[in-house]
Amino acid sequence: MSAKYESVASTILAEINARKFSSGKLPSEEVFVRRFSVSRGTVRKALDELQRQGVIESRKGSGYYLTTRGMRRTNRIGLLMPEITFTPIFQRLAHEVSVFAERSGISVFLGQEAGGTTAKRTQVAKSIARNFVKQGVDGVIFRPLVDDGLQTANLAVIDILRKAKVPVVLIDCDVCHFPKQSGLDVVGISHLDAGRRIAEHLLKRGCRHIVFLQGGPPSVNRRDRLTGVAGEVVTAGARWDDESVVKLTGDDAAGVEKVIEILDGGATPDAFICGYDTFAVMLMNRLVETGRRVPKDIAVVGFDDDPCAGLATPSLTTVHQPAGRIAAEAVKTLAWRIENPDAPPRRIFVPATLIERGSTDIDHKTTKEKRK
Repeated sequence: MSAKYESVASTILAEINARKFSSGKLPSEEVFVRRFSVSRGTVRKALDELQRQGVIESRKGSGYYLTTRGMRRTNRIGLLMPEITFTPIFQRLAHEVSVFAERSGISVFLGQEAGGTTAKRTQVAKSIARNFVKQGVDGVIFRPLVDDGLQTANLAVIDILRKAKVPVVLIDCDVCHFPKQSGLDVVGISHLDAGRRIAEHLLKRGCRHIVFLQGGPPSVNRRDRLTGVAGEVVTAGARWDDESVVKLTGDDAAGVEKVIEILDGGATPDAFICGYDTFAVMLMNRLVETGRRVPKDIAVVGFDDDPCAGLATPSLTTVHQPAGRIAAEAVKTLAWRIENPDAPPRRIFVPATLIERGSTDIDHKTTKEKRK
């Protein structure tokens, strides 16, 4: 549940966006105290939050006033999430951005594309960006296209918005691979740290041959995650070589079968790290069908904490991305950026949680000793 001051700030912001304070001056703190039946400290925290967002300013001895942004904004933002249908986490992020924005009196225009060739997807993404400019949005929250092959499209979208002086905040990931940075505000979890924590968890369980399954097109997030895993494994002195990363092609079913083929060929990993939960659950089911036990023979980790993770047998260890907090920070950061166009870029990492479940609930070191 959000803090009381956040509720007060959200209500005041919605009224600002609805042009309730047309004179530019807000009521006194005492008026808000009586209206919301809260303490003066709560009201001040709410007003401080609105100042942080660049909507109001405090004038000593005079009170609180709307900033230029607070007076002139159109109350419309664009949400460009081309691959919203790819994974549930994108859908959750889009939903939470809309919810948080609308609670603050801001309309959200959603832009997405249905896939196709690289050229087609680039064309559609650029068209959406131009449309946002025509609609006069105050700013855009942009989830870059996943595939590295679409980097040109990502940069083209950003260039269109920059030339039109439309502020942009990237959500979920940057458009550059670590340690490079785009120079834009980025809000999401640290995939580098998430990878490190997954590897740390598996190592503590006794896993010494951890395999990272790299399915789908290469992307910023997956590479950052891989870097985190590799760094932790190497630091721990565990095995990390050419067989530690398996590149999967085709659909999920084809990817699962390739993993089984590798195991049938004599490979002996004791843990698989998957890119997302639905694939991890498919893999666990196939491992069981082929006589392998999860986690006694092989531990499995997913990513995103989709509903299927908790319903699987065994339940799936995964990383939970707090979509609500990421979305709220993205909207707040965009509001701040609109008011502070020349400020240095921000990188806001929202803490992610490693959800430890049955698919890694085993000490592989002890298990292997018992088999001898």
